[in-house]
Amino acid sequence: MVEKIDIKELSYKELEKIITEQGFPSYRTGQIFHWVYQKKVSSFSEMSNIPHNFITRLRSLFQLNSLQCIKKMESRDGRLCENSSFTCINTPNMV
Repeated sequence: MVEKIDIKELSYKELEKIITEQGFPSYRTGQIFHWVYQKKVSSFSEMSNIPHNFITRLRSLFQLNSLQCIKKMESRDGRLCENSSFTCINTPNMV
């Protein structure tokens, strides 16, 4: 089984190259970037202006990983302190 690429690890040009090599028009790259980085979708199926056959191909090639908050800690007044830090772990989207 071929390991899927996290789509968020690709630059615009890298994604465009893969998309055109798969026989899809290059303008689809802009649509994908819009959904991933502006709309912040968590699955390919949320991309409503992308054809089903392209969604199927995206799922076969890529992962769309998201961050999930496991534990949130705040100060008593709800603000973060100046020297606050957080830990973030990127895990595969299980959808």
